[in-house]
Amino acid sequence: MKRFLIMFAVVFSVLALAACGKKEYAYDGKFTAFKADLNYGAPQLTWVEVTVEKGKVTKFYIDALQTKDGVWNAKTKKELKEEYGMKEVSEIGKEWYEQAEVIEAFFLSDGPDKLKLDKDGYIDGLAGATVIGSTYKELALDALDNAKKGIYTAFLADLNYGAPQLTWVNVTYEGKKVKSFYIDALQTKDGVWNAKTKKELKEEYGMKAVSEIGKEWYEQAEVIEAFFLSDGPDKLKLDKDGYIDGLAGATVIGTTYKNLAIKALGYKK
Repeated sequence: MKRFLIMFAVVFSVLALAACGKKEYAYDGKFTAFKADLNYGAPQLTWVEVTVEKGKVTKFYIDALQTKDGVWNAKTKKELKEEYGMKEVSEIGKEWYEQAEVIEAFFLSDGPDKLKLDKDGYIDGLAGATVIGSTYKELALDALDNAKKGIYTAFLADLNYGAPQLTWVNVTYEGKKVKSFYIDALQTKDGVWNAKTKKELKEEYGMKAVSEIGKEWYEQAEVIEAFFLSDGPDKLKLDKDGYIDGLAGATVIGTTYKNLAIKALGYKK
């Protein structure tokens, strides 16, 4: 009897370990990490999306959006395909989207941490990809970290008074419940990204002086975040011009924040 119990305990332990090993991530859905930097002096945005299904990573997606003459391109680098024009100058005769797909496949099979780079950040030893890969590796690891933490992100690259800007909303879960919303934006000046986001700027942003309610942007953002958490972004009322209507403490245009919050919530599966 004692021997049977010991064997049962061993079998149970093995099965328990196997069950634990089946699910790598507690959250399912799409997780995103992005980076706003410069490409030959012009603002660009690069991102990596990771899809998790039943606790397993099933897909990586790499893309980037660049600017020309201070305006965002109509298509991303992936969407441009041959129009991007890398094939002509590539030492392996591969277009950018083709190399991106090779990197995505490697991330899925081996993991982004295994991607080898030379001292200048170029991909080393991966057939079919010779581009600089440091940013893709960094963002893939960050996206996986978001998957562990239950952080879902939606972003929008648009213009602010004719200058490129980036706005995003993070939705963080704790188990099955939404723990928090986070709204922020990064703007450009003279064709260069600001060193601080609008949240980080706090009073430096300078909205309080022109606000009809005397509130700085970050203060109004916090009011919107709290409303999203208590009532849900779909309940945010906007007037015909997109300004927030009927929410004490926030009078800014809220269309983008509402849309991005709803979109981020939809990334959870």
